[in-house]
Amino acid sequence: MLKSYKIGRIAGIDLYLHGTFLLLLALTALTGSAITLLMLFTIVVLHELGHALAARHYGIPTQAITLYPIGGVARMQAGRFTPNQEIAVAAAGPAVNFALAGASLLLPATPLSSLFLAYNLGLGLFNLLPAFPMDGGRILRAFLSRRYGHVQATMRAADWGQKFAWVFGILGLVTASFNLVFLGIFVWLAAAAEAAPFGRRW
Repeated sequence: MLKSYKIGRIAGIDLYLHGTFLLLLALTALTGSAITLLMLFTIVVLHELGHALAARHYGIPTQAITLYPIGGVARMQAGRFTPNQEIAVAAAGPAVNFALAGASLLLPATPLSSLFLAYNLGLGLFNLLPAFPMDGGRILRAFLSRRYGHVQATMRAADWGQKFAWVFGILGLVTASFNLVFLGIFVWLAAAAEAAPFGRRW
């Protein structure tokens, strides 16, 4: 089982790299795309910091951020957000990406600035898909909880998350994209883990 390795702290939050990210780093070093990976690394860290600082605003600190090849995960201390707070915290990550994309338009037009714009727009929009527990899925859960309550909203959002997991996995197989297959597995397992405390088993 691959471990996560602490690489530092930022804004008082421990920052980890998962072993799979290190494998990706080794691969990109061989292909000469290390600058691209460094850019993506920075964008993902800032995305997760958006979540962490928004959560801190509502009194829930973040213990650590772990980076995977498909993105990052902010591990927060136990606590419950109101629906409006959950929407704000979930939307904070994509909002950072859209702000960075807007800022990139002020830079001279170069291949790197165009890539920076594309990465931020792509990451921001992709995370807004209603695939729980991705950002869009958490926003969906927050809206559902207003009608069904937290438990049923989590169950329904987890169902949607696993439907999207199938889509990611099938697209990954059809397009030979390892990242999409890995994302599908990750979303499936993460959705199951979110619903498990309420008695749902897959």
